[in-house]
Amino acid sequence: MIPVRRSILKLALAALACGTAACTDSTTGPAVPATAVVSLVTPSSNDGALLITLSGPGLSDIQPANSFVRIYWRLVTETEARVVVVGSLTAGPVFTVRLSDARPERYTASLGEVADRTNAMREALAGYTLTLAVAPQP
Repeated sequence: MIPVRRSILKLALAALACGTAACTDSTTGPAVPATAVVSLVTPSSNDGALLITLSGPGLSDIQPANSFVRIYWRLVTETEARVVVVGSLTAGPVFTVRLSDARPERYTASLGEVADRTNAMREALAGYTLTLAVAPQP
């Protein structure tokens, strides 16, 4: 009977250790502020304007990633920002955004419209992708 009790005790201790250490869920815990870089993948070399929707908690301080673009943005709600990017757009980083939480799964960036440098709207957005890379603050 003692070996059974020891086995149960070992199992209980292992479960407790797993629940408090290595098996914790990364989606819980305190929010850590971060900055994210939103980058563009484009099939075109003549893009001139983008309309982007950012979603997630605590969006603020959206800044251009380079001097070739201008950024216009506003918060639509507490968790949604609309961003207009104009200029000589190429593939790569477009802008940075301050986030209240470094967990990337809480944020999305979606492309609504694209125009070329003569202001003609793109008929289709096939081949366009946005990425959002989060870097926690030191």
